[in-house]
Amino acid sequence: SGFAFLILPSKVSAVISICKKYKCRAVKITGAGGGGSLIALVDGSKSKGRSVSAALTEAGFSVLGITTGAEGIRMERCA
Repeated sequence: SGFAFLILPSKVSAVISICKKYKCRAVKITGAGGGGSLIALVDGSKSKGRSVSAALTEAGFSVLGITTGAEGIRMERCA
């Protein structure tokens, strides 16, 4: 189909290098077949997310930034 994308190994390496530089938590290839996208998990401040996004954009990648609205799972001890 005309909608399939292929992420080349050199492109994956470039994204991983940028994400390592900014100490991202994880990078995951997603998408059917050749993988159409990469997801990078960035924790910390919003400015760190903007820095990662800017670096990826400067390297020629398209970025869709998403911020979660929930805190996530929290463990508490009960007395």
